Amino acid sequence: MRRYAARVDTTQTYIVAALRAAGHEVIIQREPTDLLVRLRAFRNLWVMIECKTHGKNLKRKDQPEQVEFCRAHDIPRVTTAQEALDYVNKI
Repeated sequence: MRRYAARVDTTQTYIVAALRAAGHEVIIQREPTDLLVRLRAFRNLWVMIECKTHGKNLKRKDQPEQVEFCRAHDIPRVTTAQEALDYVNKI
């Protein structure tokens, strides 16, 4: 999956900080999703998370492909740190 936008979603910094503060290891990546998170409770379990800025509806050429990838692989698209924490805590 190619990414055309080099900008980072504004929420990503807060999401990464919250996940790390909760003891999870976070790798920031560009493809295929924004974050790769190793769960604190399961050291061998990694999950992908896609960060989005709440309320922004920017359309990039690759966005339909990205949405389909996230849907096909059950990857959450989170807009807040709390949404990210809720996702990893339910695993």
